[in-house]
Amino acid sequence: MSNGFATRVQLRLNSSPALTAALLCGHAVGAAAALCTSLPMTARVAICAGVVASLVRALRVHALRRSSKSLVGLELDSSGCLRVRQAGDDRWRRAEIRQASVFRALIVLRLRGDDVPSGVVIPADSADAEALRRFRAALRMRNWEAREWCPARRGADRENRG
Repeated sequence: MSNGFATRVQLRLNSSPALTAALLCGHAVGAAAALCTSLPMTARVAICAGVVASLVRALRVHALRRSSKSLVGLELDSSGCLRVRQAGDDRWRRAEIRQASVFRALIVLRLRGDDVPSGVVIPADSADAEALRRFRAALRMRNWEAREWCPARRGADRENRG
């Protein structure tokens, strides 16, 4: 099944200042809320430490793309199959899109695959504008509920089930 694109759509993901700012603001609100509770001070400090740890991980993986778990490349071929590349690794891996939320300023994908992160956040400022527009259009054309994603992958899954 063709999705109407003659060639594959490839995204090279870069760091995102917009996502960095959003993560900093969101985590700051979380830490402030923890500090304003009536919990004992040790509990508030522990919650704030967790918020800071969450912020560091989210920045490294999603905003700055400096973690080995960060996705730095996505490739969607004309049949709808997705391949991803992680930071520090030149190999492309097949991934299945389990869920996609597609907006003009943001794409959020839930993924499944061997040694593939379970999700990726793609803000508009993290990739080439034209490639991102084509990627969004390709994602919107898919019928998620009918499980029409990547016919080649479905055939491989059937073979593996025996």
